[in-house]
Amino acid sequence: MDPILQMVPVFPTPIGYVNFGEESRELNKLLINDIETEMATHVSANRSFSGNDSAWASEYGLENKYSSFKKLQYIFQETVRNMLIMTDLKKEYHDKVHAYGLWANVITKSGGWSQPHIHGDGDVVWSGCYYPKSIGSENINLDKLDESKLLKASTVVQEDGVLVLRDPAKVIKNLSKSRHFNSKLFNGADIHITPREGLFILFPASLEHFVTPLVKFEEKRYSISFVADIK
Repeated sequence: MDPILQMVPVFPTPIGYVNFGEESRELNKLLINDIETEMATHVSANRSFSGNDSAWASEYGLENKYSSFKKLQYIFQETVRNMLIMTDLKKEYHDKVHAYGLWANVITKSGGWSQPHIHGDGDVVWSGCYYPKSIGSENINLDKLDESKLLKASTVVQEDGVLVLRDPAKVIKNLSKSRHFNSKLFNGADIHITPREGLFILFPASLEHFVTPLVKFEEKRYSISFVADIK
């Protein structure tokens, strides 16, 4: 008998994503319009995007001000509930997942970035971000998402305006890894994601992340975030 080797990825960090595709275009236009209205009437909140003069962040709770954000809140809530079920949420809590506190972040011009940070505290368990606009590409077919290139692992991130998710065990893994490995995913790399219209990324609220500076793109980078808890 030939023994069969089995590989089990233990200690995983679950990352979820949904592509809402072409159906999201009209909602995205409304979201951007409402974000621009908010920017015109409110100074930036003092958070991770506000450490430079090329970025802006809204206050929390935009779902209580704009119908577009209220619709997005419902989408967030249903999606994060499904993600928590996939990651073994007890059945009696399925209907107690609450997504709220939506806020918008905008890199307004070249040079904008965000500091490394996490979302929420206390009872917050999940978070994520949604992109109502792509950067660096226009007139793409939103229904076509190359999933093989979505979550890119790299020890050095050189792209503009990407979301970088940091491996919580990166330091320890890098101390012990061999230079002979090809795969970076299991050996202490960051995961980076390029903003794409209609793309929704979900991750544990405790996961540290940041956004690299915009350098070559003279355009605004929009993202919308939220937190979720279990009541």
